Amino acid sequence: MTKIGIKRTFNLHKYSTQLREIISEWKTIITLSVAILGLICGTLYGKGEGELYKTISETLFLKIFNSESAESYISLITNLLYPTIFFIISFFCGLSAYGVFISNFIPFSYSMLIGMVTYFLYSEYKLKGLAFFVINILPFSALSLLGILLVTAESINMSQTVLSVLSNKNKRSAYNFTFYYKNSIKCYAFVVLSAMVKTVLDRLFIGLISF
Repeated sequence: MTKIGIKRTFNLHKYSTQLREIISEWKTIITLSVAILGLICGTLYGKGEGELYKTISETLFLKIFNSESAESYISLITNLLYPTIFFIISFFCGLSAYGVFISNFIPFSYSMLIGMVTYFLYSEYKLKGLAFFVINILPFSALSLLGILLVTAESINMSQTVLSVLSNKNKRSAYNFTFYYKNSIKCYAFVVLSAMVKTVLDRLFIGLISF
């Protein structure tokens, strides 16, 4: 009985090492928590009906909605634009010793924008707005946010390495710029995938929900 249990534990460890490392990594948990907080804040902030909120939400919504009627390549570029900006900022934060302290602000801001657009759609268009969000925006938002969350975790790791090197605590680290940019490229694949998915959804559901 004991041997069987040990064997099963070993196999489970073998096939779930990466997942367990991600879950056990406190930096990832904090980053995910900050993103969730951003979604909540973006949604709750809409109840204040502030002019800045309305301007930002309506502008983002119109950009998203108008991409449906654009040419496919223009729609793809438009869908890539916003998450790429946040992605690049997060990437460069990793090259700074201060990035470890400010990187989590990136997914917080991005998820807050998602929350703001969600509340805007519901408050202005009710069920029709929610349907548009679920069909058109949710897949795009989920994938792009995942890419930003992953690169933020990499950014914090790289920033910690820079900080330790500058403070002479660690002259040589196993985590270096080569690992950083390669992992970041993998993370960016989720952003590209999100834009591609939304471009396809734009073509499939164009005109299905009109405002």
